[in-house]
Amino acid sequence: MVNLHFGYVTNIDSNGRVRVIIPDLDDFTTDYMPVLRSKAKHDKDGNTLDINEEVALLLNQNGDCGVILGAVSSDSTALPYTDRDKKYYEFKDGTKFEYDRKEHKYSANIKGDVSVKAKNIDFDAQNINLGTGGRQIARIGDSVQVDLATGKGTITSGGKATSI
Repeated sequence: MVNLHFGYVTNIDSNGRVRVIIPDLDDFTTDYMPVLRSKAKHDKDGNTLDINEEVALLLNQNGDCGVILGAVSSDSTALPYTDRDKKYYEFKDGTKFEYDRKEHKYSANIKGDVSVKAKNIDFDAQNINLGTGGRQIARIGDSVQVDLATGKGTITSGGKATSI
């Protein structure tokens, strides 16, 4: 027989397996157990649990075999909203990713640098807006004029000229 329990992560090994203390079983601490994942063979995903994170687990009667089902939300760990049209990730450093399927909009607020490595990158958009302070970029079809002596010039796109 297998029972559902709730507990708190106490240790994590190098394979991502965790030990859990279960208050309802007189603070019984499990051996290392696997964590349920959505993919684990050819394609992999991974969201390592945190120490002291509350989890749900299935455990046999002897307490020597089980699986961690995942983290449990509570009032103190709930998402900032419960909009069913949004997929949301938030990290400890404040970095956030959100996809709104109703609005067809992906948003990212990254607190550090971004690195992308790819064989090819293609952008196909009606508009590409770049924040100020960076270097101007010319696109295919834009007109570029540069004074070779000063290195200064303009990029003209859609009838609008921008100094570079």
